[in-house]
Amino acid sequence: MKKKVLAIMVMTSILSGCGANNNASDAIPQNESIATVKVGVLRTADSLPIYVGDEMGLFKEKGADVELVEFSSASDQSKAMEGGAIDAMMTDMVVQNLITKGGTELRAVTTALGENTSEGKFLIVSSPNSNIKNIADVEGKSLAISEGTMMEYLVDSYWNELGLDISKEEKVNTPSLALRFETLCADEVDMAILPDPMGDLALASGCNEVINDTKLQNNYSVTVIAFTKKFIDENSSTLERFMDGYNAAVDRINEHNEEDKEFIYSVANVPEPLQEKWEIPHYPKNCVPDKEEVERTVNWMVEKKLLDKEPDYEDIVDSDYISGEK
Repeated sequence: MKKKVLAIMVMTSILSGCGANNNASDAIPQNESIATVKVGVLRTADSLPIYVGDEMGLFKEKGADVELVEFSSASDQSKAMEGGAIDAMMTDMVVQNLITKGGTELRAVTTALGENTSEGKFLIVSSPNSNIKNIADVEGKSLAISEGTMMEYLVDSYWNELGLDISKEEKVNTPSLALRFETLCADEVDMAILPDPMGDLALASGCNEVINDTKLQNNYSVTVIAFTKKFIDENSSTLERFMDGYNAAVDRINEHNEEDKEFIYSVANVPEPLQEKWEIPHYPKNCVPDKEEVERTVNWMVEKKLLDKEPDYEDIVDSDYISGEK
């Protein structure tokens, strides 16, 4: 009888131990509750995992309460972040550093797109009748960009890597992507920088590819998911759940499920004529921008007098919420 009681006690102890281990990652500190995460998003390919995580219920499955706040422009999204209306946003490191400089400290907790040169394609395209076919033809030509943004950073970086002098080109400040596309196709500017899939649409409309940044040596076009430092400090358990849901969404996208494609095309704004040939990007998981990528960005910002000094890497990137699993 004693042996039976002892066996039951041992088995109960083992089962209790297994249960405790399984729930360890779900444990919430007594002084912390699960908060609602308000995430600012734009309908672009970079935001896709957030949309998928919400649409497919993956955040909810991981115990995260996520509210998507959609914006029609990056400037409106930035204003909302500065005003405290959102806790996180899909953005780039130029915007992130400018918002931090303005008083709302942000930390990149994961790379959205751009772990390597194959992700997050941008094109320099020339207008249909410009006679610009490659980089040998660009000197002295007009180039539509958005000044003081990632777009200008990319252009300057491309020209530098290729040994070109950007000061010889005429930069035309055109913040609106739609207007940039229209003026390019109407031959009102010689060249423009356009993101995927708008660059591909320009090619389909008769424009010419001059530079494809997926073919360059260095990785420049990096976007991130950035949270306020305040939210990170106060809601670490919530952020862990958010990242679990985000990574599950990345896995789902990278599986290329046929039933998800219509939703993906809608979020990424892929025009119907391009959908058959458009390649869904491969999304990175459990990675953050490396020090070299961060240094390139902030060095350029200091040179442009957008920042007074270079921030420390740890003031831009928080790698505590990524694991070793890719």
